[in-house]
Amino acid sequence: MNLIDTYAKIKGIKTALKKEDYSNAYVLIEKMEDKLKEQINIETAKAKGGMTEKERYLMAKKIIKGVEETCPAFKGAWFENGLQCICNSFYGVVLNDKIEGLPEVPEDVKKFKMENAFKTSKDFPIDFKFDFKEIKQTLKIAKSLLKEAKMNKSSIVDIDEGVYELANKNVNIENLYNVLVLIGDVTEVDSDDSNVVSPIYLYSKKGKAILLPLRK
Repeated sequence: MNLIDTYAKIKGIKTALKKEDYSNAYVLIEKMEDKLKEQINIETAKAKGGMTEKERYLMAKKIIKGVEETCPAFKGAWFENGLQCICNSFYGVVLNDKIEGLPEVPEDVKKFKMENAFKTSKDFPIDFKFDFKEIKQTLKIAKSLLKEAKMNKSSIVDIDEGVYELANKNVNIENLYNVLVLIGDVTEVDSDDSNVVSPIYLYSKKGKAILLPLRK
């Protein structure tokens, strides 16, 4: 939150209080609180590990925000065996070092068992190295091409650059990028390359991830 935004909101609160519009003043204060909390979380992440941790925090927030309301089990992070989990319908991560300040799945919502998704994850090791900078640049190109295509293309995987080949499978390059931001440098890749729909498992010092391939 910059000084101009802060000033504008304080001015709005003063106006609402002057008119005795207490409900509107409360809403404005609540919005300020959320913005300040977000800024504190970003600064905390930067203090912990510079821009990398800031990017991890913002990416985790983006993933959680993008989950449909019909999937309450994924509308936040949760802990399993002491490790932080984040998931949507296309990929999931288990983090060894948690990301502070994330919204959490409510206590009354049944948690998804991430460990069950990794039961066969070590059965098919693959020798594969990622070029993170190349993936990031290719994703940028794919997004640009998708924007130019407008209504002719509805998804990034409709663009050739939006599809990444891995373990004899095709994956959404944006999903792969999101996972790599969260878990960092991958040290091990596992997947049954004889089955084009089997999950892909990624491991790093910061955690592990499961990524579902495209079915087309």
